[in-house]
Amino acid sequence: MSTTGSDSNDCLSPATPCATINGAVGKADPGDTIIVALGNYTGSGAEVVLINKDVSLSGGWDASFATQLEHSTIDGEGLRRGIDVSAGVSATVERFVVHNGSAADSDGGGMNNQGTVTLQDSEVRSSAAHSGGGINNLGTMTVINSRISQNTASGTIRLGGGGGIFNAGSLVLIDSVVEGNTATVFGGGSCIGSGGGGIYNSGTMSVTHSDVTGNVAVVNSGGGILNIGTLTVMSSTVAGNSANSQAGGGIYSDGILEVIDSTINGNQASSIGGGLLTGCGIVTISNSTFEDNSASTGGGLFISGSTVSIDNSTFSGNVATDTGGGIGIFVGNAFVNNSTITANVAMHSQGLLDEGGGILAPNDHGVITLRNSIVAVPRTARGPSFRPATTSSAIPQTAIS
Repeated sequence: MSTTGSDSNDCLSPATPCATINGAVGKADPGDTIIVALGNYTGSGAEVVLINKDVSLSGGWDASFATQLEHSTIDGEGLRRGIDVSAGVSATVERFVVHNGSAADSDGGGMNNQGTVTLQDSEVRSSAAHSGGGINNLGTMTVINSRISQNTASGTIRLGGGGGIFNAGSLVLIDSVVEGNTATVFGGGSCIGSGGGGIYNSGTMSVTHSDVTGNVAVVNSGGGILNIGTLTVMSSTVAGNSANSQAGGGIYSDGILEVIDSTINGNQASSIGGGLLTGCGIVTISNSTFEDNSASTGGGLFISGSTVSIDNSTFSGNVATDTGGGIGIFVGNAFVNNSTITANVAMHSQGLLDEGGGILAPNDHGVITLRNSIVAVPRTARGPSFRPATTSSAIPQTAIS
């Protein structure tokens, strides 16, 4: 299909292309691949593209449909959703830019999926909705080598968010970037959060070899990611995200979370859990680094009711303007094995207990068990400048309760 074509054509050859993607989908048989020439494609109605049968969309082709060059553009013009995939449909979408999508009274401004879809070598950007400004997934979705950027979720008084992605189904994110998205969603409560500047997950999701960076939860929690489902972050980076008025600058989790071989870096929360806030649920952290995150309490990690296992990981350079520079535990249990907690700062005070430059674990609340780990606190925790401790504490096995 081509912007110079006509939907009255048979759409079977370069000489007789369709003009719209929906026109081509309407003429396609299940299992067909629709080849789309370079150009800007708009539409009418609720969406630019409705995929209601099993087809593949392949964009970025030259006028002769001989060479795939760049990306074709699906433009919602700020008036309608970019792509809608119907329930029961299996589809592939590759080499497209989906932008200016809008689902002002619904979810999934750029793309809404209720079927099974693979999005590859594509970008979803500058779109808006109540939840899932870029992508709303209620089905099964795989995102490969794609960028989800500059999208907004802006619902009010409701559960949800996900400026970049809202997932209530099953979603796999591979070799992709989620950046510069914003959630301004109000509402939520204990163990049912709202926010998620970059990603909101209430289903099952994995993030692998990907970056979640520079996202913002404006009035709620989870600057980078908010998780109330099951989430695995593997060989990925969560960096430079912000929860401007609440908790979990990098990640806010009230579900099941695994962080494996990953870096949580430079995230900020105005209240608790600069790198990670975990409230309800179970968290496993292995072979990962939490560094240069900041919050009022729990600069690297704040635990409030969860069970957290930390193995072969490093917490370094995290800052709490009040207490718990590296790790703060209010309620819950932490098991720390073969890990290093060093050069973290609690501006209010310092120490392993008390206000906790390295770890804050109040005597009447959380329990932390350390095995074969190092906790090294600054000589002073007042002010932004400090010198590393002259000695480190090697703790074979210590329970603090």
